[in-house]
Amino acid sequence: MRRYSSSIPAVAVAFLAMVVAGCGRRDGATPGRPDTLESRQAAARDYVRRVPTSIAVDDAIRQLADKREASQRDEFRRLLKSELRPRVVEDATIQALARHFTAEEIDALARFNSSPEGRSIQQKLGGFMDDVMPPFQDEIARVLSLTNAALAQLRWDTRLFEGRASVEDEKLVVDFSFMNHGTRTVNILSVTSTCACVTGAADRTNYPPRHGGAVRVQFDFESRVGPQSKFVTVLTDDPSEPSVRLQVDVQIPEVVRIEPPFSIWDVGGQAAVQTSHVTLLQKGIKVEGVECSNILFRAEWRQSQSGGGDICVTPADTSLRAAGYLDVLVRVSPTVVRRFPLFLSVTSEKRKGPR
Repeated sequence: MRRYSSSIPAVAVAFLAMVVAGCGRRDGATPGRPDTLESRQAAARDYVRRVPTSIAVDDAIRQLADKREASQRDEFRRLLKSELRPRVVEDATIQALARHFTAEEIDALARFNSSPEGRSIQQKLGGFMDDVMPPFQDEIARVLSLTNAALAQLRWDTRLFEGRASVEDEKLVVDFSFMNHGTRTVNILSVTSTCACVTGAADRTNYPPRHGGAVRVQFDFESRVGPQSKFVTVLTDDPSEPSVRLQVDVQIPEVVRIEPPFSIWDVGGQAAVQTSHVTLLQKGIKVEGVECSNILFRAEWRQSQSGGGDICVTPADTSLRAAGYLDVLVRVSPTVVRRFPLFLSVTSEKRKGPR
């Protein structure tokens, strides 16, 4: 699935945090301040003094480094800090502030962004944008894909399914129907998805004029919860619309919460018991036990009076790297038992804490 790029845009997000976070806080602006180019530039220079660009730069470097493999992060941070020129960022900030904001607005931004609340918002805005941008970009892509539909031979009943899953559902299956309204046969060349949890297939490959068909899309939920948006791309030999996007949006209820959702031991370290707590979030469900995929890990389920409980896991040996998972078996109805994973690993990777 296409995701919001967090490389160069992360720097833009960090800068956006410095400036936009203070918008709308004009109540504290100094009234009557002259709005000239000189006063704007003076206010902008005062802004970067009160809200140093190094704050945004450090935050952007942190976000960029977090996208790298753990073994590369320290060197990546060192390289960026040594090569990035703070003066370039500072000069660009001053010029942009003076170009787009009045002197009073720059003063208001400085007051807010240098406050404890403003600094806190700057640190959080990058993560906020990471959450907002993927569904926003997906929605834009979906709408843009409709622009060719008016000329296409295949007319789809709908290209978007929206729905809610029940606690019993482990997957969603949707049939997207269509009709060939053109004058020539249309061939479906492929149905693909960039997510392994989504598959798609047409009921056949060629569709003569006035014949219809359907593309079936299956989304396996696995451990996903909350709002989910997935799509498949249908490639055809119709020159008017060679690519069709079919999307499913579904709200998946959270059935259980496993905290933490992983247990990790260091190679050569102590084979100590690690505990994860299981909380039941739906009425009428219960944990029936646990199953482990790797015999090197021993697991014990300790149920509490609330129906939830604790999973206690111990590795048989930590001398070598190992990995596996443990399934928490949850009966969600008289006929349905669902599985929720707890991931297990003995690793040589140095850790500063859960990631």
